[in-house]
Amino acid sequence: VVRSDGRLFEVDNINSTSSPKVKEYATPLTANNNVEGLTYDAKHNRLLLAIKGAETNAQDFKGVYAFDLSTKKMVAEPLFKINLTDPALGQYKGKKLNNALQPSEIAVHPQNGNIYLTEGSNPQLFVLNPQGKILARHKLDNSIFPQPEGITFTPAGDLFISNEGQKGSGNIVQVQIKN
Repeated sequence: VVRSDGRLFEVDNINSTSSPKVKEYATPLTANNNVEGLTYDAKHNRLLLAIKGAETNAQDFKGVYAFDLSTKKMVAEPLFKINLTDPALGQYKGKKLNNALQPSEIAVHPQNGNIYLTEGSNPQLFVLNPQGKILARHKLDNSIFPQPEGITFTPAGDLFISNEGQKGSGNIVQVQIKN
């Protein structure tokens, strides 16, 4: 479990009748970074964290950070940086550069290793290669995706996006991306 201030929590015995065991891990991230996305990267035995807020000492990128599950530590430097001036992000007239991308969730495709990011405030889906290069940007119809905040894959690679629903009902939509 991750909290928006970057604190990670490992919960054990969640289904037992006694109290679950909780271990807390500090990271270099803060509330200003506003961690929104968390996923498990099985191939590398790590958690990936995506921030919605600002980078601590930079405004021209958003980092995706890695928490190593073997050492239970996170390096202060991002695993990769998404360049906020990348033309693939589109035009964000009148917005601060930091708001050019505000990830709400992150997931790793179980078969090809690509990284998927949703953005809830401006409904869209990004596909990145494992090094963080944007491969595709898909605008999402906000009548079907009213604030996409969650993303997951089945082991076979079927994609699902959950939506908060803004003022209406939330939903979960199976998504097929056409090339």
